[in-house]
Amino acid sequence: IHMIFYFVGGFFLGYLWSRIYLPKILRASLEEGRLRQELSETKSELIETKSKQGSQADLRSEVDKIVIQSDPKNFKDIDPEIFSKEKLQKLIDNIINNFSTKETSTLFGQIIASLYQARYYEVMNYLADIYKNRIEINYINWTDIALANLNLYNTKSDLIYKERMREAVANARKSIPDYGVPYAIELYFNVIDLKVADIEKDDELAEQAKAGISKIWKEIKGKPEVTAYETLNYLGLNEGKSVWTDYNKTIRELFPNDYDEIFKRSEKYIMEHPDLIQYNSAKS
Repeated sequence: IHMIFYFVGGFFLGYLWSRIYLPKILRASLEEGRLRQELSETKSELIETKSKQGSQADLRSEVDKIVIQSDPKNFKDIDPEIFSKEKLQKLIDNIINNFSTKETSTLFGQIIASLYQARYYEVMNYLADIYKNRIEINYINWTDIALANLNLYNTKSDLIYKERMREAVANARKSIPDYGVPYAIELYFNVIDLKVADIEKDDELAEQAKAGISKIWKEIKGKPEVTAYETLNYLGLNEGKSVWTDYNKTIRELFPNDYDEIFKRSEKYIMEHPDLIQYNSAKS
């Protein structure tokens, strides 16, 4: 009888313990395990975040070095290695892996602007070809790329530079269709063709160039006055600069009526926006 009692009583107590206390113990154990896992994950995230922040700081520092190196006052101490294609490609790939799309675009833009200032035009083309479908290149950088190819074309009238210019101009206009500087760039390309045509006695090329200039004037006339202002303003910035002064003279004298009309549109814009023009002049 005692054995039966103890057996039944033990079973009953075990049943009560398993129903009342065991779930609490299991829940406490599971909660402790969950907390441990969360702490471990949080610690890993903090370590990863700290590591990423460190990597970002290092990458920003590298971009800052490029910007400083491209300053004209530092040209005498310029380190060509810092502008090498391989080094820049590795840097930009790391930027893509460590920054958001917007931040990547900004840092890439700083690199492109620095390359333009340091006159590493071919490197700009190289990077544009690689990253044009991977990075959001803004209209300012596309304009820099167009200008780089203008300078290359002025040195060597290779058609590849004209094609690159057209691509850059088209991409710049996707953001701001009325931006005037690309029109100034296209005018210069045609004037360079006129120069080449004169040297080589190529009447067909000369006619194509004149038709190109006429087409550009017509397009500017169909745009807001700001386009005329920005176009002539950029041409004016090149006055007094070696061959560009002669190019400006050709643009004015070859199409005097078109130039006068664009000039009047520009003057109208200046009259209507005096504060903005003064601000831009002060920045220059």
